Amino acid sequence: MVEPKRNLGAEDVPSVYDVRGVPVRMPCQVRAAKAAHVIYAVPANAASRFVGPALCPLEHEPGQSQLVLGFVDYLDNDLGAYREVMVVFFVRPRSGTVEESGTFIYRLPVDGEFTCAAGRTIWGFPKTVERIDLEYEPESVRCRLFLDGTFALGLCVPRRGGVALPEQETTLQTYTYHPTLCVVPFSSGSREARMFPAGEGVTLELGDHELAQELRSLGLPSTPLFASWAEHFYGSFGAPRPVNPT
Repeated sequence: MVEPKRNLGAEDVPSVYDVRGVPVRMPCQVRAAKAAHVIYAVPANAASRFVGPALCPLEHEPGQSQLVLGFVDYLDNDLGAYREVMVVFFVRPRSGTVEESGTFIYRLPVDGEFTCAAGRTIWGFPKTVERIDLEYEPESVRCRLFLDGTFALGLCVPRRGGVALPEQETTLQTYTYHPTLCVVPFSSGSREARMFPAGEGVTLELGDHELAQELRSLGLPSTPLFASWAEHFYGSFGAPRPVNPT
């Protein structure tokens, strides 16, 4: 159980959460990680089935939205060292504007109990504890995800080649249902990152789990729009804030 300790600031959001007797301060810091992100174009009307009633897919071109499949190997994080796989959609509030766009995390399996408890209770992230295998090779890294003991997907991303990216930092926001719609600010940065146009060198294998069937319903596997790999990834997550309906 998480008990927030209130800081009497103007925004009236918790500054420290107690998770299983461990204080987690906001913002939650990611100091060192390795991360892969693969971006796919998917039909917006199909994506709408996965983002909940208060959100709609953000269309990067008419009828097309974007899906992110990725994985992160957290090495130094306020929530511990663990592995994570993400299934993420780009969205905007149904009653909002493009300027309010962000992401919505549909699936977020992890391989650690503490980060699962913290993610679900602080932010409302859909974390579950699952088996996640990572295999590093000099030229690539492969992730295999098992959900409920069943092989769900395998994703392989290059570590070499592509286009070298400069060190960069971004500030975004992600939406959660906690239990009503909330927004979570987050920032991220990367060093020694590479981008692979059209997903050059990326392979995706889908298994027999329900998640794999859902990804097939979105047209995967397909040629990605692009992919990226960061040898050094870092960032932070702030406290969730309710989104006031209009």
